[in-house]
Amino acid sequence: MKRAILIFAVLLSYLPGCANTGDKAPESTASNSVSTPTYDVTLNFQAKVGTADFACGTTYTGANAVGTANTDLVARDFRIYVHDVRLVKADNSEVSVSMTNDGTWQYQNVALLDFENGTGGCASTTGPTAATNSQVKGTIPQTGGVAFTKIKFRLGVPLSLNHLDVNTASAPLNVSALYWAWTSGRKFARLDFLTSGGGAYNSTAFNIHLGSTSCTGTNPVSSNADCNSANRPEITLNIPAGSQTDLTGIANMRLVADVRELLKDLDLTVADAGAPSGCMSGNGDPECRSVMPRFGLMYSYTGTTQATRNATNSTVYAAATGGHATQVSAQSFFRAE
Repeated sequence: MKRAILIFAVLLSYLPGCANTGDKAPESTASNSVSTPTYDVTLNFQAKVGTADFACGTTYTGANAVGTANTDLVARDFRIYVHDVRLVKADNSEVSVSMTNDGTWQYQNVALLDFENGTGGCASTTGPTAATNSQVKGTIPQTGGVAFTKIKFRLGVPLSLNHLDVNTASAPLNVSALYWAWTSGRKFARLDFLTSGGGAYNSTAFNIHLGSTSCTGTNPVSSNADCNSANRPEITLNIPAGSQTDLTGIANMRLVADVRELLKDLDLTVADAGAPSGCMSGNGDPECRSVMPRFGLMYSYTGTTQATRNATNSTVYAAATGGHATQVSAQSFFRAE
């Protein structure tokens, strides 16, 4: 009888889960995975009009006046989306920055940069907010060193997120002031000003709204809308030599978005016949002829309006057939300092 019990006990020891090895079983596969070490990355952006910082209600005059006629501008709004941020090494290899989802400014590697604070001249813009954000924060893998020579990013919101319903989208894609319609999606940049010889807020509005145009789609809450003009320029900026050796140097530099550079070829004193003042990204918008290339975009003007604020700077556009112009990409809106 004792022998039978012993044999039975030995057999039980071979059954799965019955042997006591003295080792604790793993709780989950995920708990045993080894995470890749990362470095924190911070990129600091700055909004400017010439050499002056963007500030709500400020009137930009003198050396910071804008356009070919040196027009004074009053600040009202300055918000832009960026995504697909990368750091570039000397051998041109790229390291993607994985943005931190923070529930307010960053979501799925898209960041909203908001320089208006709802005060002064910005109080009259659409959907002003008191909170501001001038940083992109994320991580990169701890591999291959941290010496970089360039920064790349795209202006705007990627196609997969651009056409989501603004009422249900996660922040920062839920900002109604940066939403056009489900077909065209978000305003990638909202730059609102007032032209003013004397600085009065009740002068002519001059707004630059960048976004996708000529879009079609079948579902107002899907992300499959197709746009002939995506208008998501890739921006490449050289990192100053003194900031290339480590991530601290990159964090100390500034990525400047300058409205004065964006509008330098426009005469803001000339009326745009029959159309709102400014550029709304359309191919029939004459004032976009010099603005879109400075975002870093190719642009073909299909309109016929002649009495416009556009310039004829041959370094910015090349003549095309039919009296229209196809602009040559000459990004100058962003610079690194």
